[in-house]
Amino acid sequence: MALQIVRSSKTRIADMNLIYGVEGIGKSTWAAGAPSPLFMDAEWRLGHLDVDCVPCVCAADAFGVVKEFPSDTHRSLAVDTADALNALFEAAICKENHWDNIESPGYGKGFAPLANMWLKFVDALTPLRAAGVEVNIVAHAVVKMFSNPAGDDYERYIPELPKKVSALLKARCSNIFFAHYEDVAAKSKGALKAKGASTGRRIMETCHMAAWDAKNSYDLIGPLDLNYSKFNEARNAWLAQQSPGRPATPPKVDAQVPATSPPADVSAPAHTVASVTALLKAWMAKTEERPVVAATRFFPASVKQIKTATQTELDQIAAAVGKEL
Repeated sequence: MALQIVRSSKTRIADMNLIYGVEGIGKSTWAAGAPSPLFMDAEWRLGHLDVDCVPCVCAADAFGVVKEFPSDTHRSLAVDTADALNALFEAAICKENHWDNIESPGYGKGFAPLANMWLKFVDALTPLRAAGVEVNIVAHAVVKMFSNPAGDDYERYIPELPKKVSALLKARCSNIFFAHYEDVAAKSKGALKAKGASTGRRIMETCHMAAWDAKNSYDLIGPLDLNYSKFNEARNAWLAQQSPGRPATPPKVDAQVPATSPPADVSAPAHTVASVTALLKAWMAKTEERPVVAATRFFPASVKQIKTATQTELDQIAAAVGKEL
């Protein structure tokens, strides 16, 4: 049989995103910012939003929404929430098998058919995504102990879902985002314990860290404001760079800097993407210090030109130097 070879960029389907986070932070509001959303309402708590929704009271309702999705009027599907939908799936499996609950079979055997039902659900979403319908799955977060094979165990945020279900979604989703408030902890003079405080900023983590799971398909290298439009701008900027006729990665900028000179304090307001990129690479080449966070991207505070850059320029600069951080 002859192989049919195609370019992977020509077979791209719409994203399936998992956004999970602390309670009340605005995960559903984030999903409501997607294009023409239809909500699969498994939790019955969307009264604070003015969105189209289909209340779901059983597993069949959820599969029905996918099967009968009105793609002529809606361009995205929001599953709100994954943990509430999981409860509906558990109820369906328990009813079919005459179990009191999903743990009735013992030894975790009940979670195998549960994961299989989720697999069928995710597979049913694929034709929708191939037709250009984005899927946003909302979930709550819970803190659990992580069994670390490389060292001491520690606590981290994870989606509030059974292990097999969580593993399936993390493997199949295009992007995984963790939403939380920006908190800081500091000790006052003479105090034995640090006190926590919140800046009030709501942020969405796009990269994996020890405290949470996250990933993205668009080379994002830092947190974004919890606003769908911010994510969409970053995604579109990356996709534009991959379009035909443009290089897949930004060209490298060489900079000649004396090896013994200290990091420059650049204060001139004028800037270009190339000039700031060159400054960053030169700064990174001569110091072991890593950049600090500035303007939602990782940059050295000494490069003052960053402060006058637009978000689009910041994205371009981040793409140019991100692989070296």
